[in-house]
Amino acid sequence: MTDQDPLPGTDRRYSLNKLADPGSNRVKQEVVEWLLEENQPSVRYYTLVDLLGRKGNDPEVREAYSKIPRKGWAKDILELQKPGGYWEANEPAGPTEENVLRRPANFLRWLSFLLRPGYVATNWRALVLSDLGLTSNDPRIGKVADLFFKYKLGLRSMINIYNEEVCIVGNTARMLTRFGYVEDFRVRKLYDRLVEDQNEDGGWNCFPGDKGTLDSWEALAAYAVLPKEKRTGRINQSIERGV
Repeated sequence: MTDQDPLPGTDRRYSLNKLADPGSNRVKQEVVEWLLEENQPSVRYYTLVDLLGRKGNDPEVREAYSKIPRKGWAKDILELQKPGGYWEANEPAGPTEENVLRRPANFLRWLSFLLRPGYVATNWRALVLSDLGLTSNDPRIGKVADLFFKYKLGLRSMINIYNEEVCIVGNTARMLTRFGYVEDFRVRKLYDRLVEDQNEDGGWNCFPGDKGTLDSWEALAAYAVLPKEKRTGRINQSIERGV
């Protein structure tokens, strides 16, 4: 990342004065000081940018961002990453007819790789890393993205995230966009799926037949990280219907 490159999230601006009640200045300041503590550089970084409106080239902003992979939650997660880029015990054999399609156990391992078990597999850890601000400028994040493109976003494979439930589609779109792959056609296809799967009431449901819009946040969170200039007319219409 060069000095000229915008840092993640620095195009968003919030006024701290608008977020706080006029009579709560003391509490507000205490909270901000707590968020600015250096033990979690990601929190400090987003506080500087999103709450205090600092620019991406601000020295404190750049310093906080540079420490994200070296201290705090991101560091803890990355220390458990395997050399191949995943967090599972090992990488499954390639999806050939012999080692997968004719062996149900291998097929299930390949099917669940990166996604399951829930909340501890690579997918979930990568989501957290993307929310903490890491991008593919870090080679370890590049490895994660390569695994998703190889195992879960192959257009010629009948088993891929495009055919998964919409919550996984939204999470993956958000993650890869934050990692820096917004221009990749496979990521754009994830957004196409979100538009196509939107319900008549404007919401989304992870599983067909469910009523309500409880799962709408996955799609809207993906839209939220998509730069405005990258949103198509269909996506803008989808956002309007979803909110």
